[in-house]
Amino acid sequence: MHLSLLAQGETAATSTIAASPDVLTYTRFSQFQGFIKSEGQALANITSASVTYSNNLEKIETIRNDGKVEAIDLGVASLSGSISVRYGDNALMDKARAGTPVDLELGYQISDTQKLVITCHEVYLPKPKRSVNGPGGVECSYDFQGAKEPNLGKMITVKLVNDVEAY
Repeated sequence: MHLSLLAQGETAATSTIAASPDVLTYTRFSQFQGFIKSEGQALANITSASVTYSNNLEKIETIRNDGKVEAIDLGVASLSGSISVRYGDNALMDKARAGTPVDLELGYQISDTQKLVITCHEVYLPKPKRSVNGPGGVECSYDFQGAKEPNLGKMITVKLVNDVEAY
């Protein structure tokens, strides 16, 4: 995971924040615990998937004597990604051809109390270009674009479920 931040400044702490910090148990998700769903149903024959979200913030740099940025320009958020499919049915291809938006839910789940779910509420799939490369089957890649779902007012929801109450 890559996280990039913009800030106006920072203030160093003069003393420790917690004399005896909590030590949390780290549980790693395995790629074998992943799933991809659309409309609540598991999508079959997915060979790979990726999602990229950006809020496209830009700093306004001016000459100042304190070294801080002048302000932050709010950008237009973007959601994109790709999924590669080995065809077993035409469900995604039919939606792509019709221009029908789909929801995608990508996640990792160890149990009902330990999971990470990334929900892309409205994505548009391009019309696929299919190629037949041999006896392995027909594979297709969709480089999708996300849009803000009008009823929810957002493009993406990320939900982590674990045994930690709040941090």
